Amino acid sequence: MTQDANAFDAFDLSEILTEEARMLQKRSWSSARMVMWIIALAALLLAFDGAYLDAVIWAALAGTMVALTLIYANVVWPNEVMPEQTQSYLRGHVFVTALTGLVWGGFAIYQTDPASEIKTFVAGVFLTSITSGGGMEGTVYRPGYIALAVTSLLPFGTALVLFSAGPIQVFGLFIFLYFAFCYITNEKVSDRTRQGIITDLGRDATRQIYEKNVEIERLNAEKTRFMAAISHDMSQPLVAQKHLLRALSARTKGPENQDLITMIEQTVSSQQHLLSALVDFSQLEMSETDLSLVSIDVPAVIEQLEGEFSDRAKDRSISIQLDVADANLATDRHVLLRVLRNLLSNAIKYSFDGSSIILQVQAQEGEVVLTVSDDGPGIAEEQQARVLEEYVRLPNDQNQPGLGLGLAISSTLAELLGGRLELHSRPGHGTRVSLILPEGAETEQQGAADELPFILVIGRHDDTIHDGWSEMFSTWMWKFAHATDEARARLLTSTLGITPDLIIWDPEEPLTSQRPRLSKNDAIPVLVIDRLKTHFDVAPADPVLQAPFTPEQLRSEIEKLSLQ
Repeated sequence: MTQDANAFDAFDLSEILTEEARMLQKRSWSSARMVMWIIALAALLLAFDGAYLDAVIWAALAGTMVALTLIYANVVWPNEVMPEQTQSYLRGHVFVTALTGLVWGGFAIYQTDPASEIKTFVAGVFLTSITSGGGMEGTVYRPGYIALAVTSLLPFGTALVLFSAGPIQVFGLFIFLYFAFCYITNEKVSDRTRQGIITDLGRDATRQIYEKNVEIERLNAEKTRFMAAISHDMSQPLVAQKHLLRALSARTKGPENQDLITMIEQTVSSQQHLLSALVDFSQLEMSETDLSLVSIDVPAVIEQLEGEFSDRAKDRSISIQLDVADANLATDRHVLLRVLRNLLSNAIKYSFDGSSIILQVQAQEGEVVLTVSDDGPGIAEEQQARVLEEYVRLPNDQNQPGLGLGLAISSTLAELLGGRLELHSRPGHGTRVSLILPEGAETEQQGAADELPFILVIGRHDDTIHDGWSEMFSTWMWKFAHATDEARARLLTSTLGITPDLIIWDPEEPLTSQRPRLSKNDAIPVLVIDRLKTHFDVAPADPVLQAPFTPEQLRSEIEKLSLQ
């Protein structure tokens, strides 16, 4: 019995009761036919015995109760019983069966004749036959059968014991034993019926899960095709606009007109960047990223992030404070940096000028907690759950560029690392976002991680451009670092102990022949970004990519240089 109870716990009892109510409703006609055969046989025997009036009375009363049962199941409830109707239907069913039992039991008592043992035994046999269905396999809804047995068998047995003697009185005791037997047997077969219902519900649930998974796969495939169509169909007009703007720029004179064209080009580039972010996030959702677990030098990672973001913070008099405790962490360095860059970038973006940001690392109960806290405006409690969802931008975000994907991507990557992202905020008291990862020092072979290109960007550090570099390289799963000038680049690479595979030089001043070098014998290839439309009399030694450009164009140039 304990196992049965546990099996029932797997589903809500209301679901089982609903299925029982529906089975009673569907079986009403088949049950009625079986009972009518017994009623007809009893009437024929009464007629053969010469009790014609009793035969008519029995057929009329018993047939009326069968008809009442059919009317209740098919007329009062013409449609399939719904979950919210289950209790009402079952209460009515118990009432009808109890009333039927009273009629059958009453007629059996009426047929009892102390002077005729045969007549009494015949009445008892028909009553026990007509109530024997409760002990058969497939019996549905135990309370209904108990109501029938209690109102028919117990009154009949009581009448025989109290008002008869001899063998008839002993037969009355047999009726009580028969009731006890039916009670116990019905409990067992009812449990088996419920087990069958549970099995069917489990089978239906499995089928529904399978169908939902098939539907999810279909929708994901459609989403992939849709995003591919967006990437192709929407990027073509933007590329065409760029070509038209370049042609217009060549024909237009006057600084005011050129400034206007430059602003339009920047707007088109921003549209391309947003489109690229949208497509890249979709690809991140659909793909499985191979992680390379390595032992992380946490202080070095934090120091690298501070170096990358210090100039942006200083421009707004924001201080970055470090609180780094010893932590034993093994994870994918690249993905870790991507998440932390996004959190730190958001903190700078939404902090007030002159405020402070705290970058903290703690080890707590088997977990490493990396937290970025700011003194910004904070987020209302009812909006906090939404900020980790994709494409969500709060009212105070409207002046910031983007699609509302940054925290959504970070949350997805945190789960990829086996951790989670937690956000705590109060309006007027800033925001604290924590990346929580499992503590540990076991590592795998770096493998693919060693093969990822390391790109060092030197130059511009305004929010929009820096976020663009960081998001773009992280989406491609490349290693990335940023420094504002050569001196900081040398310090950064020395701290990291890594030589970049490629330098992207994104100068704020007009281009000169002087290229950045990390050492005297530096042979690292350099890709120059020209945002000022420099006209070269002599072709520069390093390849130049003129802005505006698409992420695909940038990646193509980088791959060309990396293969040289």
